[in-house]
Amino acid sequence: MSNAALPNDFIKYELGREIIDGIVTKMAPVGTAHSRTNKRLSRFFDDYFEGTSCEVFEDVYVHLSKKDIFAPDIAIVCDLSMIKNDKIYGAPELVVKILSRTTAHRDKVDKKKKYAKFGVKEYWIADPKAKDIEVYYLDDGEFSLNKTYYTEYEEFDLEVLTEEERAEITYEITTPLFEGLVVDVREVFKDIP
Repeated sequence: MSNAALPNDFIKYELGREIIDGIVTKMAPVGTAHSRTNKRLSRFFDDYFEGTSCEVFEDVYVHLSKKDIFAPDIAIVCDLSMIKNDKIYGAPELVVKILSRTTAHRDKVDKKKKYAKFGVKEYWIADPKAKDIEVYYLDDGEFSLNKTYYTEYEEFDLEVLTEEERAEITYEITTPLFEGLVVDVREVFKDIP
């Protein structure tokens, strides 16, 4: 899926493409599960950030550097001076990527490293197929997995958990970045096959 090296003096990209380490790559086509997940997550964020100094963006190009230009599914930006010419220049506070099978490795490895390197404070990876969301916090320049939030647990999974671990199961994602923000993972993936 990746392709041509970029000319050094000019970065050109088009809708449906991103740039990683100066290499233009194709993004996966969006299906209905992806679209529904994106819409539902955005609704939680839109409700929370209404009337605040932060803004929620969907599918807007984020310029981390001339060689790293991504289009995250959702980006939360609180420094609105980073918005120029209909694009974001710099690291959003929080980025959400909704997985597609064809680009999962790139999202979970390559982009995750870049987002950390450039200072994104939180990276959420939502997987409509598995119906879970991994939440990563930036710690000393790298992302560490804070928690994976599941919509459901199989009986076998529950049997191997201790009583304390079962008591800690939560379906509500919260974040130290935004006090009071609560995202119910069950609502995000509700009725998604």
